[in-house]
Amino acid sequence: MKPLVTAAALITAALIMSVGLNLRQAGRLSTLAQQLADTEQQRDQARRDTKQLRVRQADLVRRLQAAEQTAAAERHRSEQALAAESRWAAQPLPDALRRALNAKEKP
Repeated sequence: MKPLVTAAALITAALIMSVGLNLRQAGRLSTLAQQLADTEQQRDQARRDTKQLRVRQADLVRRLQAAEQTAAAERHRSEQALAAESRWAAQPLPDALRRALNAKEKP
């Protein structure tokens, strides 16, 4: 049990014994102590969930950044390959190859 819940239970028991609360008041006090315990458990669970979500978010951010870097590198490689291919295609054919192609085309 959490310290606060334990303290609430002890206070409840002490009040019932020392003040002489009637059963209705004691039941209400007990209900409030249980609600306090439930609230603490919910708060603790919310903290754990929040921590897990932060870890997951950080992981997703790292993955996204890695994917963006990979895409940028791939885009750069593609652009370089296209530029190299364009330079190669823009060069004139060697004379021997041009003559051979021209000879094939003539009947």
